Amino acid sequence: MKRRPPSPNPNPHIVTLSTAMRCWARSGREDAAEYVERLLHEAIRLHPDQLDEYLFANALNAWAKHPVPAGANGGDIKWQRATKMFQLMQSHGVEVTEVGMNALLRACVSVPSAAAVEEGLKLVVGMQNHGVTPDARTFASLIHAQAAIPSPETAERCDELLQSCVNGGVTPDAVSVHTVIKAWSFKGGGSHVTERCEHWLDYMMQHNLKPLATTWNIVINAFANTQSPASASKCEELALRMFAECNIRANEVTWSTVVKAWDKAHRNGDASAPARAEACLQHLTQYLLSDEHRRQAGGGDNSRARERLLVPFSTVIRMWAHSKDPGAADHSDRILGMVRTAGLQPSARTWNAVIDVWANLENRDDAAARAAETLRQMKASGVEPDSASYDNVLKAFARSPNPNPSLLGDAVEIFREMTSASRTAPTCYIVSEMFRITWRALNRREQRDRRQQFASHILEALKTCIHTQNLRSIDGRGWQPMRKNLIRLIGSEEVADEMLKESGVADIVTQPGGTGSGHRRKRAEEGGASQGGSKRHLSNG
Repeated sequence: MKRRPPSPNPNPHIVTLSTAMRCWARSGREDAAEYVERLLHEAIRLHPDQLDEYLFANALNAWAKHPVPAGANGGDIKWQRATKMFQLMQSHGVEVTEVGMNALLRACVSVPSAAAVEEGLKLVVGMQNHGVTPDARTFASLIHAQAAIPSPETAERCDELLQSCVNGGVTPDAVSVHTVIKAWSFKGGGSHVTERCEHWLDYMMQHNLKPLATTWNIVINAFANTQSPASASKCEELALRMFAECNIRANEVTWSTVVKAWDKAHRNGDASAPARAEACLQHLTQYLLSDEHRRQAGGGDNSRARERLLVPFSTVIRMWAHSKDPGAADHSDRILGMVRTAGLQPSARTWNAVIDVWANLENRDDAAARAAETLRQMKASGVEPDSASYDNVLKAFARSPNPNPSLLGDAVEIFREMTSASRTAPTCYIVSEMFRITWRALNRREQRDRRQQFASHILEALKTCIHTQNLRSIDGRGWQPMRKNLIRLIGSEEVADEMLKESGVADIVTQPGGTGSGHRRKRAEEGGASQGGSKRHLSNG
């Protein structure tokens, strides 16, 4: 193959140099700014009569993206080099327009600080004095720099810059408005915060700036963080507006935030909150079944993401648990169905919320049995129960309206299971409740021996916990109520104290209030019971 003869003019064309400078300016390499500057000088040497503003803008942009040099005045060094490039442009008679001024401004505020923003504002005034009108990019640079400054006045300053942009007849870009909304959201709750967030969201809608789902979610979260009674309704209204006005489907972040708002409303006494939150879960379930969610979720096994998806479902079940609604159990079953429909598996938090529903249904004879059945389902699904799981099941037994020996036997078996598990240990409250269940189930005089027998079973289970070091200490504040319930159960203070001593429980009390000084001896032998790391203390619950 015959080679082409060399070009009669080996010097690179001005367009070639300009393209190379633009590529280097966008490369992100540490040496990009120096190399672009060398190319600029080469263009000045070879084509002094073809220079334009874009050549110098490439050099200014390269310095704007240049990593901050080491030292306290690293930002000043970048600014000095950029200013030198701008002065060079003026010395060659290149007309200055918004292209060159914006490039200089980006270099000025590339290291965000209050001083850099003030210098940038002076540049804007200089632009106007030279007949150059600031555009959307001008204000975008200032707003993004101001938003990066950690200051209590950041949101107000960003808002002022954006308002100046609008008052000047310039329509800002969507990213700038989003940045201002985000800056306001960092100020937490408050009517002024939500008013400004909603104002700029409405501005985006009116000027066809097409807010993203992230923008909507930020505004919704701002309302969710307020203490207004109407904030939850407002959050739900905004979530529905997303699709109605922008054809953007509310995602899992949206509905989780709305559920959080309804949860706060429920804590503040809104009786309608559980039902409203459950309706939001229906929207969330529909989204999780959509192709849009599958595309965004992608493939792979992301257990942490699935755990986050379960949080709103668990939250609403817990809301029903504390609603005192007699139909709470039916609602929890329906929500569990939503979880499975969405292709999720209930987590420990979800199962615990369901158990809590049964524990709070005090007037249902089957509440304890249903709580125990839920615990069995939890274990069958491969989810390991934690202390909260057992606590809530035993609380359901303690609140049973018709305690009997059979029910007591089931409670003791679950208590034994709890104390034999590797990561669970009872609280003082649960032990006291076990003694109380026993008293309620066997409260006749002729059943005294059976009461003592069951008390021995309970203390034997605690002894197992102590021997396996799953239970390292007992909080003295919970010790006295627990001991008092045992004395009432047995009918003899002397026998009760002897049983506590024999089981080893009396020896691990960490505060005064036990029988003697056994707790001090135990702490001395172990070098302090608090060194148990993750081992659980038997506290007041």
